[in-house]
Amino acid sequence: MRFGICCGLGSFVAQIKDQPLSSLPRLMDSLKAAGADYVEFGVATVAPEGPEEEFEKLRRALASCPLRVEAFNSFIPAKHSITGPAVKHRHRAAQPQRG
Repeated sequence: MRFGICCGLGSFVAQIKDQPLSSLPRLMDSLKAAGADYVEFGVATVAPEGPEEEFEKLRRALASCPLRVEAFNSFIPAKHSITGPAVKHRHRAAQPQRG
């Protein structure tokens, strides 16, 4: 059995003020020491709707970390309705390609 830890957005996303990507290695070291085998991010962490540069910054910051991101959650952002009268089919169809 492997143990994964789901990390919230406020932990290290580049877009969150006062949470620099430079803190990622220390966080990952702590999670590894706690027994984690991998981490799980929310899809928004990889900024699928943002500029490619933001994703590359995160990817570079994770490259030397002891844990790998092996799973994602919260696949559909809250702003994209998937039920009810405000469904945005165009955005829903594009999300799997970007995420």
